[in-house]
Amino acid sequence: MSEVEPPLRPPIYAQPIGGEDCFVEAAIMLDELAGLLSIGLDIDRSWIVGNWNVLVASVGERADGQPLLVDFLVSSNGIEHDAALNLSVHPSGWIDARVSVGSDSRHFFIERIYEEFDIWPPGSPCDATDSGRMGKRCGWVQLQAQHWPDLTFLAAGSFITIHPASDLPLRT
Repeated sequence: MSEVEPPLRPPIYAQPIGGEDCFVEAAIMLDELAGLLSIGLDIDRSWIVGNWNVLVASVGERADGQPLLVDFLVSSNGIEHDAALNLSVHPSGWIDARVSVGSDSRHFFIERIYEEFDIWPPGSPCDATDSGRMGKRCGWVQLQAQHWPDLTFLAAGSFITIHPASDLPLRT
């Protein structure tokens, strides 16, 4: 399997102040993101992605700096698939989120500049105003459909939204 190309610029935390190691910063951000996601997925076990229902099957145990593995059951129109999320530190220093549904796999690259998380597609120049973002407590994800052409089938209007089934959807 070939390596997925990360965004074209380094993540914001890879520009250390005072000599920090960007891979230490990436591991710290992975731990923070994994902790927030684990809590959120434990509270809300049922999510909506477009017309797909997503049920959390298991959230893997992990040690600091290690990948987070989450298994899901996804269904749409009576068809069910196993799915998985794997969060890890990419060799470039980005947080790599790989989502697999059956044999189909997609990569997203994540950084946290301030409160919310920014999400970028592979090879992105990172100059879009809003290609993707995730709430500061990981309670929702919103991707601007024009920047994710292979996922437009999940869009409602201009956005692809991921939210707990108990919440109202975000803007469309």
